Amino acid sequence: MFYTLLVMCAATISNEPQPPCAEFVDQKGPYMYEAQCDRRGEEMTMQILSSTEFKQELAINLGFPDNIVYRHFCIDDGKRPI
Repeated sequence: MFYTLLVMCAATISNEPQPPCAEFVDQKGPYMYEAQCDRRGEEMTMQILSSTEFKQELAINLGFPDNIVYRHFCIDDGKRPI
């Protein structure tokens, strides 16, 4: 079983991630297949990026960076951090 973790970070001019970062754990999973987890990660990313209110809140929390980089991860549920 897999769960989805989405990480969004402030970025340098060269698009390298730097703290601070925000982590979002999917509340719909876990998923039996990694492909399902990947689709959910893409869905979560699009939901966040399409929400003006959420983007504003994210910008405040990340210190109004020039750019935000993001990536989702599919993590084996048996290795889920506490």
